[in-house]
Amino acid sequence: MKQYNKNKYDDFISQNINEVNLDESILASTAPLAEIILTKKFYSGRNSELKDFTTNYLNENYRDYLFDGRPMLYARVVKDIFKDSKKDEEEFTKNKIKKLKNIQKFLKDKVNDNEINSEIYPNSLTKKSKNNSIDGWRKIINSRER
Repeated sequence: MKQYNKNKYDDFISQNINEVNLDESILASTAPLAEIILTKKFYSGRNSELKDFTTNYLNENYRDYLFDGRPMLYARVVKDIFKDSKKDEEEFTKNKIKKLKNIQKFLKDKVNDNEINSEIYPNSLTKKSKNNSIDGWRKIINSRER
């Protein structure tokens, strides 16, 4: 099994997030967010599985169309973290800090529990599933030739 490099997220995970370093923390969160959302290390199944992450860790209930494509979801999550509030600045800042701390918690949990899908299942496509796809195409092609 491939050895996982824990140092990858250590800077962000160990960062003390507060109002003073909020902008720095937001910038530091974009790379881990990209890996969580855009890759299949943490959520290898359907994109809709990411609803668990957005609901439980980001406290956001996004519409279903955002889960049709991971890049679209990532852009929206980053936009929501970066945007500034016109009213009730203090509450908005608290929510940003809470989101960032939840991302830290998610990464700590996954890294410490070794629940990263790429380690457990190094290749999400198994040999059997590859063969099933090929066999399916053979059946279609062979049925047309007869």
